[in-house]
Amino acid sequence: MSDSLQQQLIRAGLVSQERAEELAKPKPKKPPRKRPTTAKGGKSGSDKTKPKMGPARRQRPPAKPSSPSPAAKKAAKAAEIDAAAEAELAQKRELKAKIKKLIDDNSITEFTGELTFNYVVGERVRQVFVSQEYLDKISAGDLAITRLNRQTHLVTPDVAQQLIDLNPQWLVVVNDPNQEQPQVSGEEDPYADYKVPDDMHW
Repeated sequence: MSDSLQQQLIRAGLVSQERAEELAKPKPKKPPRKRPTTAKGGKSGSDKTKPKMGPARRQRPPAKPSSPSPAAKKAAKAAEIDAAAEAELAQKRELKAKIKKLIDDNSITEFTGELTFNYVVGERVRQVFVSQEYLDKISAGDLAITRLNRQTHLVTPDVAQQLIDLNPQWLVVVNDPNQEQPQVSGEEDPYADYKVPDDMHW
């Protein structure tokens, strides 16, 4: 209250001097009320644990696996064929290496002579020049003829059988004294029905 108003109230007898002085004293300030702690955004701490409720979103259905294109299928098929061909080629190389080692380790190299032993392979008549000793052994079936890298080799019947076991298509010639022509493995003999003259060495 201003002094003029206070004086007027005292004069009028509405307020005593003591009461006027009491009202003139400043009132002690009250401590401010504590508000609950708030998180960012003005929300209380209790709201912090509540999950945020955003606008509802539509869930997309799981995508269907796309089928491979025709070009991809063709490429996969070609790769599969190439892998099979490569595996077959590797198997043939391994087999050829085994046959080569078997022939190199067991073939007779010093057999060349002036006599010839003729044998038929497919549609061709082949001959090998041997000495009398090896001609007799071949004729008796004690030695067999095979070829490797365009060269003729003589091997024992046991080695010849091993070659046939490894590869039935491998050329192996074994003479049977009881037959008029030697047995040729790996090639079909088109002259089986024709007799050979007696004056030829087989």
